[in-house]
Amino acid sequence: MRISPPCTACLCAAIVFLLPAIVVGLSPAEAKQGFQPLFDGKSTTGWYLVKPERAKGEWVAEDGCLTTKGRPWELATEKVYGDFELRFEWKLAPGGNSGVLYRVVKGTHPPTSGPEYQLLDNERHGSDQVATRKTAAAYAIYAPERDATKPAGEWNTARIIVRGNHVEHWLNGERVLAFEMNTPEWNALVAKSKFAKYPRFAKAREGHIVLQDHASPVWFRNLRIREIR
Repeated sequence: MRISPPCTACLCAAIVFLLPAIVVGLSPAEAKQGFQPLFDGKSTTGWYLVKPERAKGEWVAEDGCLTTKGRPWELATEKVYGDFELRFEWKLAPGGNSGVLYRVVKGTHPPTSGPEYQLLDNERHGSDQVATRKTAAAYAIYAPERDATKPAGEWNTARIIVRGNHVEHWLNGERVLAFEMNTPEWNALVAKSKFAKYPRFAKAREGHIVLQDHASPVWFRNLRIREIR
């Protein structure tokens, strides 16, 4: 029996169909679990500048990554999220500092309302001497249990899981931090921190996801999220 080779048009159509999933980093398994891309790999559609009046630069899509040019300040999702799992890849330049904040209230300075998954070059940045400022810390509140970071310039994978007051920070396949917000322990730590003077800190049940610009190069890619119902 003679088997005809597949037509070129059909192969092209299949490739075109698969490209969006490749670009945004959404696997078939993740699509089944309900994940949605937060970044289309080519634009900042679905995001907005938190402080456009202060921007001296911009967030751009470059080589499938979200990165900064100049000093644009924070970039936030247009949509708000309550309980969710966020997965993403990130890297920093040597000495770099950034972060991902969640449940941020619109109209506030993001760190005054949303907890932060810290991103840092632990080897070179001065903040590495403070455990609660290392990568994957709940910034200035809880330190990660271990350092699972890769060297600056290399890609890391991260997950943030938020369910009610329960939060987990994952780094390169390891759960490095789990904690409960708005408990007596949490409240005592907040009261001793720089966030004590911000009554809205970590109080919102939903809010925006925010990428932090800390005046040092940072790259994000394959950002995807699923809402937990």
